[in-house]
Order: sequence, then C-alpha cells, then structure tokens
Amino acid sequence: MKAIFIWRKSKTIPFEYFYLLQLFKYLKMFQYQTVYLAADKDDSWRKVIFTSYKANRKRLRDSFPDIPWEKIFNNYDKLLQNINLLTSINSIQIPHLEGDDIISALCHIYKDQNKVVISQDRDLSQLVKIPNTKVYSTRSNKFRTLEEAEKTIAKKISSGDSSDDIPKANSLTEKIRNCLLIDLVNLPQVIIDEVYNYIKSIRKDIDVDRFLSIYKYKFLEKHKDFLKLQAQSKGDKTWLHTNT
Repeated sequence: MKAIFIWRKSKTIPFEYFYLLQLFKYLKMFQYQTVYLAADKDDSWRKVIFTSYKANRKRLRDSFPDIPWEKIFNNYDKLLQNINLLTSINSIQIPHLEGDDIISALCHIYKDQNKVVISQDRDLSQLVKIPNTKVYSTRSNKFRTLEEAEKTIAKKISSGDSSDDIPKANSLTEKIRNCLLIDLVNLPQVIIDEVYNYIKSIRKDIDVDRFLSIYKYKFLEKHKDFLKLQAQSKGDKTWLHTNT
C-alpha cells in the first residue's frame, strides 16, 4: 500500500515509478542473489475459514475515493507479470494465496539457505522462527527479533487482530481458528507444495530492453546489468514481500 499513497501525493507520476523506486532501494541495500516478489491474488483461502477475514479492507479503500483502485491493481498485476517475464527477478501470484503465504512457503522450501524477508508487515516477523531467515522491517528499518516474533503471534492468536478483522479468541475452537488465520510458521503443507510446483514451472523470456521501453524511468538504467544477469548468480537468496 505504501507506493499507492506516495503516488497519491503526486498523481502526475505513474504509480509504477514509485513501486520500482522502492523495490530497487532495498535491492541496493542488501547483497541480494535471487529475488522473489510475492503478492496476493483473488480472495484469500482464509475467507473460507472465517468469512469476515479482512472485510475492512474494502471499507478502507472506499475511504479514499480519489484513488482509482481497480486501475492501480491492474497496473500492478501487469508490472509484476512484466518483471517476472522480462527480467531476472521472480514474481509470484497464485490464486487464493496471500503474499505472506508465498513468502512463508519459500522460507520453508529453502530452509537451508540464508534468506532476508523485506516487508513493512509485522505479521511476517514470525518467519524468523524458520531456520536461516531474517526479517527486515521497512517500517522501523530494523531486523525483527525472535522475541518480537513470539510475542506477536501469541498475542494475536489470543487477542485477535483488528487490522485483519480477526476477533479475540474466547474458546479452544476460536483459538484454533485464529491459529489457522495467523500462524505463518506452521503453514499447511499443501500451500508449500503449491508454491514449490509454481516456482519449478517459472519460464522467462528475459528482455531488459523491452522492460525499459515499457517503464521509461531513468533510475532503472543503472540497474540494467542486474536485471539481466542476476539470475545467473548463486548463493544466498533474498525474498521481498511486496505489498503495494
């Protein structure tokens, strides 16, 4: 959401510019090797368990009538598709999975490799409990701690999470419900398998010149070599959870 509200202050500049500017800020900050961008697609599977899950998100969007949400989301999806196809950066959107699910699954799949999750989302702090995983907060500009992760998940399971419309748990069954809604560390294996199969199916037609002809922003020129060659590198992996 951050890039959208930055764009809102200067609507003469395309939303994609601010998104890409943020993206490369963090790519430059960290010594990345392989990059995955993860984003939501369609209604979350969690709505099947709890129909009111994130019901307030539409109300929040409606409170900003000057933002053309549908157009921005369509442009965002197209941008992720172009990044995935034309550059060495990988982007993943899987129907009914949230970006958080995808990031968690990647952390499990590559549990033996060093990873950095970059996000302003506090829910992702719990992923530090997965081996070889660091979580960097773009909100506080600090790495999340294990103590913070344990406190966050325990509090949200018992007290709920108003930002996601998850109510307080007053019984064992409600605690189980909240565990399923909130716990990203103990993700259902079927989700991990779905993400694994997806990343194995990724096909690219890298054409950075074409990408730069679509997104004609001068600052991208200095990242041209990275966009072309990064896929050939080996070693540590950097995960970026992108939440527009």
